Amino acid sequence: MKKFVLLALTAIFIMGTFNAFASSKKDLFEYDEEAVNEEFAELSKLETHVSKTNSTYSMLEVTDNSLIANVSASPDLMNYYRRGKPPLGIPSFVWGFCLSATGIGVVYFVTEDTDETKKALWGCLAGGAVYALAYVAYVSWIVSSASAI
Repeated sequence: MKKFVLLALTAIFIMGTFNAFASSKKDLFEYDEEAVNEEFAELSKLETHVSKTNSTYSMLEVTDNSLIANVSASPDLMNYYRRGKPPLGIPSFVWGFCLSATGIGVVYFVTEDTDETKKALWGCLAGGAVYALAYVAYVSWIVSSASAI
């Protein structure tokens, strides 16, 4: 009976904790439509101008158009926010340490960032060193226990 009461109280505590976290995040997916439209107003002006005049970014850049003042023509714009961030939030060193060459490949192809790939390489080397030391210790233990017999 004591175990049941303790288990029930633990379950109530855990559910209460999850409920507190969930209720604090309930407005996470709500947004103000007017604020979004206001943010995209400049982009809408640029879009209508480009569709009417059939101009390109380089043409607008030459004419020093004020519509492109806050616009970048960087081809790497999609990867800009991923720079310096490891895949799935797991540090690149850990990817290399646990998965060796596969981890390096995952980091390289997902992040396309040389610094993160170097971290994964160092993790791979550290994992290999730990494996080598463990292997030497194991063989030493086998040899010492075999000679004791």
